[in-house]
This record gives sequence, structure tokens and C-alpha cells, in this order.
Amino acid sequence: MDRHSPDPGAAGFSAINNNTEASLLLSQIDSRSPILPQHRSLSPKSTSYASIPLPDDGPASLPTSRRKWTRPIITAAAATWRFLKGPSPPIKTYIQPLFPHLQSAPSRLLSRLLPKSRHRRLLQLAFWALWLTIFCIITHWSRFRTSVGGVHATSDGGGVRQLTCSSTLWARNNGCGLNGDGCRPFLTTAATPFRCPSGCISSGKLLNPRQVGNQTLVYQQMVVGGPALDIPESVVAYGSRYRADSAICATAIHAGVISDLFGGCGLLLQTGPTTGLVSSKRHGIVSAGFDAAFPSTFTFLRPPPGTELQGCLDLRWHLLPITSLFTFLQALLSTQAATFFGTVFVGIFWHVGLMSDPPPAQYNRNDQFEIVSIVAGRFLPAAFVMYLFYLHVLGPIWAGNTSRNWLTGLAVERAVYLLFGWWFGALNNVTFAKIIPLQRLTPHDLANQPGAKPALGIVITCLVLIAFGQIYFLRREGRLLKYLGMYAAFGTGLLVFTFALKEMNVRIHHYILAILLLPGTKLGSRPSLVYQGLLLGLFVNGAARWGFASLLETKGLLLGD
Repeated sequence: MDRHSPDPGAAGFSAINNNTEASLLLSQIDSRSPILPQHRSLSPKSTSYASIPLPDDGPASLPTSRRKWTRPIITAAAATWRFLKGPSPPIKTYIQPLFPHLQSAPSRLLSRLLPKSRHRRLLQLAFWALWLTIFCIITHWSRFRTSVGGVHATSDGGGVRQLTCSSTLWARNNGCGLNGDGCRPFLTTAATPFRCPSGCISSGKLLNPRQVGNQTLVYQQMVVGGPALDIPESVVAYGSRYRADSAICATAIHAGVISDLFGGCGLLLQTGPTTGLVSSKRHGIVSAGFDAAFPSTFTFLRPPPGTELQGCLDLRWHLLPITSLFTFLQALLSTQAATFFGTVFVGIFWHVGLMSDPPPAQYNRNDQFEIVSIVAGRFLPAAFVMYLFYLHVLGPIWAGNTSRNWLTGLAVERAVYLLFGWWFGALNNVTFAKIIPLQRLTPHDLANQPGAKPALGIVITCLVLIAFGQIYFLRREGRLLKYLGMYAAFGTGLLVFTFALKEMNVRIHHYILAILLLPGTKLGSRPSLVYQGLLLGLFVNGAARWGFASLLETKGLLLGD
């Protein structure tokens, strides 16, 4: 073979020898050189790797310093997430009935007396028929049978005038014009019969300032004038004069013609201009004095002897114990949650709409059938919302998650906790409205209305305590994160409305409050039963009395009177 011909094997062997010699030489230089970094030999027993840092690598301490402040944040976030997720597995909340055998005694007695389901259905129908009959009779005599001396209220505005607590002879917002010419006549010779509802001391207060001479009236009844100071309160002040812009029903209570508890009828006579109206305090109402002239006044006349007054009393307080008794019996004897819920809702809704807190007629205040039309128009949407409540919030809990024997073992507790809260919320005009004297969350009301700031503080404190209690049970059941996300979305939406539409005001009405908070009561606990009742009652009162008012209101609507 030519010695100059290439030999691949020899060439490869030569390259390997050269690489080996170079590696040995580099390791010897590396061990003796103070300039080059020393390298650890790589052996199967060693897992350390050496590298020569390049100029672009940057300082080696940066990742370590970054981990010093990010690691606590990550650790805290992970711990918070684990806490909010709750225990694993989740702990279901149940109500252990107190004396379940005694609580189920009424339903067991009913099943023993009427063993066939057909007979129990007939009894339920008879129960509804009796309830409806009593309700219609009392409502008819309270709303549709008013007469004074044989003169009845008519739908065309004649006869007995059906007034509200804020009705006056003087038009609001300067509607009478210059010198009051738009509200003539100021003097009449014939008396006008009228009828006032119950509760005008609390519901007829002014929400905005009224100037009466050098006095400013606000958060009180608009009553100017009255009897002399030497007339005792026990004497009915017939013939005493009041300014025409005074609230007629509050004035009649002040004079002693009617009572605040039951309302009543009277005869009103317009007496023309007068001067020297005095201030006095009678029957819980303080009237303002006015010593200047006013073009129109009125007084109350004593009914002639033999005058028959029919249907004058407001019978809401007579009907309340009857309706409460029927709802309690339904809760005590029901063996189906849907029957109990539907019956109680229908009964309380119509009780609020026609008796305890009826809405005012919008077109003809003398037509009581218009009130029936208004309540009927609000009933169907309210029933649909309540159906959704039952389907998604209340029904799943009542069907078995609250107690393993909800329908019978908790019959008495269900009637007490749930119905008490339901009635307390439905009678909002005589419960919350008197306990918490705060109708509008405006800076003016918070600064000037007596008791507004303490009332707001009490409300916030109660809501915070209730929220912590519900959060505790929701976390135990592993549902807290879902509800926190839902309420965060609600709050974000309200903030968007508040700041995006600055010309309007966000007002959370009764029914909106119930819709927002009722999902948070989807728990099997006794406090949740009370909260469910309160929110259901607030929804019924808001829908029946005020309707489904807008979440966004103009400043004029928020102003009220």
C-alpha cells in the first residue's frame, strides 16, 4: 500500500490519540493555572457539573433575591385558597329537629283521621275556600262598603273621597299657581265626606323640607294650625282651622276625628282665608303655627245626629291574626313543601297588596278596584320569581338537605322560624320602617334625619354578622368560592352602574335585596330559615306595594314628595 494513501482507521486512531493528549494537557494546565477556573472531574459517582460563566449571564444572586419576596406571597395565596375551598370532604349542614315525634304529631293525626290522599286533597280545597271567603268578606267591608250618611264612594270621584296619608287640598310643587288660583274654590258651603287609612302618623311624614313662615318642616307630618292650647286632647277639635296644604288624614288624627290605628271617616269643610293659626301637640302629632294670612283653610264638622258611618274603619289589623292563623296551620299540617310554599306566598301577597300596605291608585284614587287591578298585575311576575326561588334555592334545601325529616320532624320549627321572618318582612311598613327610620341612603337624609346614622350603623353591623355566619357554613360545605365569585360579580355590576351613569342613582329596592341575598341562605340551618323568611317577606312587600321599580332612578324620582 502506498504510504501516502489515506487510511481511515489510522486517521481515526490518530485523532483519538491527539484528543486524549490535548485533554491531559488541558487538565494539567488547569490544575496549575491561577487564571483558568478549576474544573471538577466528572465521574459516575459525582453529580456536580461545572460551567464557565459567560459575561451575558448577569449577576447570579438575582433569582435568589426575587424568590425572597415572591415565595411568601405564593405561600399565603395557596393557604388562602385552601382555606376558602373548605374541608375535604365537605361537611353537610343539617338541622337536628327538637322533639321530632311531637312536631310530627299534627300531621300524623291528620293522616290517621284521613288515611286516603283523596280525602286530604278535599280537606285542602275546603281549607283554601274557607280562607278565601273570610278574606274577601273582610276586604270587602274594609275597602268597598264605605258610606257616610248613606253617601257611598263612587268610581267617578263623587261621594266619599278615598284619601291617602299624603292627600291635601293644595297641589304640590306650586301646582296651585299664583295666589292659589288653580286650587279654587277656597270656600264651600257643603261638607265633603272622606275616608283615611290606618297608620298615617308614620307613613305620612315629609321627606323633603317645607317652609312654613320662618319654620322648616321635614321628617314630620305636614300639619299647620289646629285648636287652641286650652282645648284638652280628649275633646274632638271640631271647628278648628288648618291650612289647606296640610295633610288631611294627619290633620284629622291631630284633631281627634279619626284614630291612627284604624283610620276612619269625617266631614271636611273649606273655610276660606284666615290668619293666626296656632301650634299644638295632640295625639302624637305636632302642628306648626302660622300667624300670617293664607288664602285657603279647612275644618272638620261634627256629623249630624243619626248619621250612619259604614265601612270607615281600616280592618287590616282585624284580618292580620286570621291570615296568620291560616298560614300557621298550613305550615303545621302540610306534607308537601310545594303546597306549603305556594299557599303561604299567595295568602301573604294578597294580604299585603289589599290590606296591610296597599299601593295607591294611579289614575282615580276613589276607585278601589284600580288597586285590585294593580296588585293583580304585579302578582304574576312575582309568582314567577318565587317559582325560581323555590326551584333553585328553597326547594333543594327543603326537599331533604335541611333535615332528613323536613316535612314532619320540623313542622313546628318551620312554622315558627320561617313564618315569623316571612310576616316580619312582609309587614315592613310597621316593622323595619319604624325600627329603622331610614328610607333613602342619601347624604341629606344621613346628615339631617334623626336617628339615621345609628340606624345605618345597626344595619351594617347586623349584615356583617349575618354574612360571617353564612360564610362559615358555606365554607364547611365547600361552596364558598362559588358564592364569593357570584357576589363579586354582583358588586362589580353595581359599581359599574354607579360610576357609569352619574346622572342617575342606584337604588336597591326590597325585591332586589331579596333576589341578591336569598341565594346566600341556601343552607340547612335554623338561622338560614329565619333569613329566608325575612327576605321572602321583603320581596312580597316590595313587589305588592311598590312593584318592580327600576334599579336606576332619576333624582326627581328619588326625591319623593
